[in-house]
Amino acid sequence: MLITGYSDLSLTRGGILQDFTSDLKWGAHFKLDNDIREVFPFINGTVENVRYQLRPLHVRFLHKKAACTLYPLEAMVAPLRGRDHAIAYIHDLIVFLNDIYARRHELRPSHRLYQPPVSVVDIVKMLPRTNCRQCGYPTCMAFAAAIRKGKVVAEDCPDFAEPISVCKVYPVFGADGALESTLS
Repeated sequence: MLITGYSDLSLTRGGILQDFTSDLKWGAHFKLDNDIREVFPFINGTVENVRYQLRPLHVRFLHKKAACTLYPLEAMVAPLRGRDHAIAYIHDLIVFLNDIYARRHELRPSHRLYQPPVSVVDIVKMLPRTNCRQCGYPTCMAFAAAIRKGKVVAEDCPDFAEPISVCKVYPVFGADGALESTLS
């Protein structure tokens, strides 16, 4: 068993998650009694819509309609109904994580890291910014928004610059599955 308990449970109210028509108004923060980083790649490989990031090392996902953010020794969950709901939810989450840990030899881990999407402003900076309309959009900003939504590709801009260089970066993992370095 990877996790046997937790400590230092604190509840905070509202924030951006607060919906005044719902009773789900609380977020929980607590410490885990064991380092759980080794289960992150298995969560990443088995749960849908996971965000697995290295800096800081954490994994984010939805479990039973609540957003969970797990760090090696602590966790945050929201939204919840209050203390009793938080305690029940945390116990269920621990069972879920221990089950993944127990089945880790039959599961396929994923070391694929979440890549935040490029912003529209960053895309505009790569465009010529002439608003020539040759791409079919009235402005470079509108074209960048279409790129961001996946409706078009940057190469649809007749003046889009060629890349200076193309590089592939491969992960190098240690025996424990943790990312040790990269190779270009």
